[in-house]
Formats: sequence, C-alpha cells, structure tokens
Amino acid sequence: MGSLINVRFLSIFFVAVMIAPYLAYGGGIVKGKVSYHGTLPPAEKFVFASFPNSRFCGKHPDTSDEGRRRVIHPVETSSDGGLKHAIVYIQGLRDEQWMDKFESTNVDIRLCDFLPLTAIVVNGKNVRVVNHDADPGDPKAEKGVAHTVRAYEVLKPRSKPLFSVGLPIKGAELNKPVKMKMLKKGSIIRLTCDQHEWMRSFLLPVQNPFYGIVDDKGSFTIENVPPGSHSIVAWHPKMGKVEQTIEVSEVDAVEVNFDFKSK
Repeated sequence: MGSLINVRFLSIFFVAVMIAPYLAYGGGIVKGKVSYHGTLPPAEKFVFASFPNSRFCGKHPDTSDEGRRRVIHPVETSSDGGLKHAIVYIQGLRDEQWMDKFESTNVDIRLCDFLPLTAIVVNGKNVRVVNHDADPGDPKAEKGVAHTVRAYEVLKPRSKPLFSVGLPIKGAELNKPVKMKMLKKGSIIRLTCDQHEWMRSFLLPVQNPFYGIVDDKGSFTIENVPPGSHSIVAWHPKMGKVEQTIEVSEVDAVEVNFDFKSK
C-alpha cells in the first residue's frame, strides 16, 4: 500500500513540476529580428472618389496624388530590411489559465483604417472594434463616418464569414466572440469594411502569452518563456510562416532571427 501511495505522490509531483513553469511564467528571454529579402510586391491603390467619405478618408497619410488614392503596401520594411507587422510566437504550449483571463482583441477605426494591421486573438474570446471616425465638415457624417465591419475565418483558399456589424457613428463599437472551426489547420481572422475596400486587419490565434509583435525595425522580445525545446514561428499576413526550433534556458537569452524571401 505504501508503495502505491509513493507512486501516486511521484506522479502528482512530476505533473505539477511540468505545469508550474507555464502558470508562473518563470523562464527565459527570446529575442531577435524578422527580415525580408527581395523585391517588394507592388502596392495596391484605391481611388477615394469610388468610395464614400472620399474627402475625409483622403486625409490618411498613406495616400498618393494629393490624397486622391489610398495606397496599401502588402509588405512594409525598415531601411535595413526589417519586416514590419510580423508576429513571433511559441507554438505547442496551451495555457488555459491565460486564455481564460484574456478579455478581448482591441481594434480601432481611425481615418478609414483598422489599427493595428496585425494583432493576436484567442479563440472563443471577443474581438472589440471601436469607430473613432467623424467628419464635422460633412453634414451627413458629422456624427460619424459609417463603417460595416465583417469578420472572416480564413484558411486559404477558404473564407468563412463570422459576423457583420454596422458602426454608423463615432463611438459605436462591436464586441463579439469569435468561434473558429479551422483553428487546428492554421486559420486566421480577417476584418474588412463594406464601405471602404482597402480597410483590413489580420488577427493571429494564439494559445499562450509567449508571443511578440515586432516593432518598426522588425525586432521582437518574448519574456518568461518556459525552459526547454520549443517550436517558434514568425508569421506575416502576406508572407505566411517561417518556423524554427530553439532551446530556452533561464540563464541566457536566446537570439533567433527569421528571413522571409520574396515569392
């Protein structure tokens, strides 16, 4: 009987040891840079006059021809090739406690644009979008520039509609959960606007807090990564994913760099 109790105690002990680092978030630092090499894909251009609120939307800084066209760059880089808008994350670790506490993914609409372009999302949790647009110079839009936000679960070439919500005035918001059906196959969430075709935001599902959104130079830092061998992934909405394996310790920071090449 004594040996059976000892076996049970040891089993519980080892399970606790395996789980504890994930809950306590004690661990190492992973840092590095995501870069892009090659010719940048061509910009997409949208003539404002073909869409509602052309004068107001034309105030956006990313325009050409004195505000007559909205210019979208599918891939943006820094002067030294750092890839902007990428997200780096540890895959294969599922932190139920962190996921339960996650409240929402927050996206703002400003000057007919979704901000940020890329963010993380947790399956089953809310996506919150707030409309900050109003045009005092237009009697029809002084209370708000209307946007209709559509969310899709995307696994190319498939695209599954999740919801569509109108935000007609400044201050209007949606706050809805996303329920992803293709998550295990690598799907993401894409937001669009019915009124303004260039508006888009891409949300990457994660299952733990061990991720980093790169800065304008493509650099990232992920803290408190549990020690051990992990699969780490760099993702970009246009370029896809690059994966590596790393060894993390509590003593030394791990540096890992990712290179995307033009397709």
